[in-house]
Amino acid sequence: MVFKEDHELVVAGPYALARHPIYTGLLAMLLGTAVAFPSPQSVGAFVAAVVVLWLKSQREEALMTRHFPDAYPAYRRRVRAIIPHVL
Repeated sequence: MVFKEDHELVVAGPYALARHPIYTGLLAMLLGTAVAFPSPQSVGAFVAAVVVLWLKSQREEALMTRHFPDAYPAYRRRVRAIIPHVL
């Protein structure tokens, strides 16, 4: 992640539903592939992506909290990370 000068926290659009909407899309795509074409490779790809994206999101969350110490914790309490209203 790179912060620009006068960077603002975006909480509208897809970010109003999930803090990491791109990860949501990637995981949905991989899950759909694993369901449509079940194989050890497709299931393994989904599981690997879950682990990698979860770890990456944890680092990003820490960075966002440091950069937006007031706004990000409140946003984090309101909006789920990956699955809207669930996870």
